[in-house]
Amino acid sequence: MGFTQREVETMLDYYCCLNDVKYNRDTVLKEMKTYYNGYLFSEEATERLYNPDMILFFMKYLAQGRYPREMTDTNVKTDYGKLKRLLREDQTKSLTMEKTKLDEINEEDEIITNIKRMFPLEAINGREEIISLMFYMGMLTIKEPYLANVKLHVPNLVVKELYWEYLYNSINKELNDTLKVEPIGKALYRMAKTGDITDFVQYTYDKVLKVMSNRDLIKMEEKHIKMIFLSFLSVNAVYIPYSELELNGGYSDIVLYPDSRYEVNNSQIWELKFLKKGDDRNEKLKEARAQIKEYENDPNFQRLTANTTVYKYIIIGTKDDVEIIDVTKEEANHI
Repeated sequence: MGFTQREVETMLDYYCCLNDVKYNRDTVLKEMKTYYNGYLFSEEATERLYNPDMILFFMKYLAQGRYPREMTDTNVKTDYGKLKRLLREDQTKSLTMEKTKLDEINEEDEIITNIKRMFPLEAINGREEIISLMFYMGMLTIKEPYLANVKLHVPNLVVKELYWEYLYNSINKELNDTLKVEPIGKALYRMAKTGDITDFVQYTYDKVLKVMSNRDLIKMEEKHIKMIFLSFLSVNAVYIPYSELELNGGYSDIVLYPDSRYEVNNSQIWELKFLKKGDDRNEKLKEARAQIKEYENDPNFQRLTANTTVYKYIIIGTKDDVEIIDVTKEEANHI
């Protein structure tokens, strides 16, 4: 059903020694864990497992002394089609703020349910039945027991990227296929080379947030903006994204560090705020700056972003515009 941490390390050491792989062992292990680990199939289990198909796919390339161009095997990509069929009814609600199963999973990264062990075919559209099917498919896995139920969450980055791709395509369909990959790719290229997020954020805001109806914007919150950003980041995955990463007792909105396959030497931390009528901008800014300061002092954040230049941004959205505050530049000017 999966490989243990020890088994993965044994395979990695074998292929590294065999082919004198140029990548740092600890970096490779960290990225393999991010992409492929996290599965738990029993509430009594104590060790999480790696997806065996994905590990063997990765090792096939590592045996040749290189990373795969894409970290996701095309066989796993077929799960995108399965997910789309399972959640078809969510497509019509993609940009309305009505809570759906996909919304809950994307926003919270977890969902509480009672796993169905068996059910008739005609019950497949039921909420718990669909969530159970997603568990059996590996799209969700056990996080922890939750009284008589169980808390499921998204196991790893490969699966998260399937969700984000689904969300991107749902948004694009709602917008009549007006989103273009080329400008997003160019904006991400500039961000990777210079650390400047202006083009990426402005395109995302102009093409999606501005065209939402006033009814939708009434319910707009930071978590909705965050999910749109993450879906756009999946277009060209040069960064490994973390959403709601626990840092110094808080949860960061978005943390990005570079995938080691690419020559990117900057990391990013974004704090998102959406100003509604009556909100105090200065209070929101003060809160965001304090949060970033707490997060960047966390040892886990420092390990993730080691040997990179860290760019810190506050992104303030309103009904009509978006403002980007470069905290890094502000701090440099005060020195």
